[in-house]
Amino acid sequence: MFEYIDKSRVLSHVCLSSYCSFGVGGHAKFLLNLHNDEVVQVLHEIKGKLDYFVLGKGCNVLIADSGFDGVVIRLIDDKIVVHDNTICVDSGASLNAVLNIASTNGLSGLEWAAGLPSSFGGAIVGNAGARGFCIGDVLNSCQVVYKNDIIDMEKGDCGFGYRTSVFKQCGYIVLNCTLNLTTSCIDTVKANIKHINSLRNNPKGRSAGSIFKNTTDYTAGQLIDSVGLKGTTIGGARISNQHANFIINYGNATSNDIYQLIVLAQNKVREKYGILLDLEIVLIGF
Repeated sequence: MFEYIDKSRVLSHVCLSSYCSFGVGGHAKFLLNLHNDEVVQVLHEIKGKLDYFVLGKGCNVLIADSGFDGVVIRLIDDKIVVHDNTICVDSGASLNAVLNIASTNGLSGLEWAAGLPSSFGGAIVGNAGARGFCIGDVLNSCQVVYKNDIIDMEKGDCGFGYRTSVFKQCGYIVLNCTLNLTTSCIDTVKANIKHINSLRNNPKGRSAGSIFKNTTDYTAGQLIDSVGLKGTTIGGARISNQHANFIINYGNATSNDIYQLIVLAQNKVREKYGILLDLEIVLIGF
């Protein structure tokens, strides 16, 4: 299989723990590091034979200990092109690389993303955001793979919502996007980024950031804290004492350790408040 791809970019029986921020997860049958123009051909080849999922920087996923008996696709094109107040970005670029180029060119609108470890494609799929802003606010259009064809989509077609999009719901593969930013002063943009970085105080250790979405009235961390779960440990995983919406792999946690804490938090909050916490991270192989 995959003879048209350079052998160095076709990996088999790969341990996925090295590719995600939790540092857990079993093996994948294949891991492919693909250029954008190779994606459609791969999907045609594996159709009806193997399942697949797209993995960015692995900062928002929990992969099962049993792994994934299919194809993991990683997009490696990372070109970033600036034209006036518009930036065209490949999905493989990091969100912080885009932010740095925006600031160097005096373009405002992404400062809230300072410090987020996501790939740009992952940020689009999950409509990443912070402090009342999100990536969907500045997106103009994108090019995606849908049903094995490449199509162009405008912002209104993307179904952006709180930490979601049509791409996340329906399995589109985002190849690249165009952003519309606001022309500003370089020093002002950089000062805003410095300020946002000064506000970040996330728990240290291997994690996937916020596990659950916030509810309309309460943050997920407040709800989990209120049912007394801060510091709760299962195996090598712990609900953070600093921020209850973070689960930390503090030792040699398994995916199942982390998953049990997720279920425990959901059950306890539902028992007390009748609220089912909705996952922000993505579960793979469960």
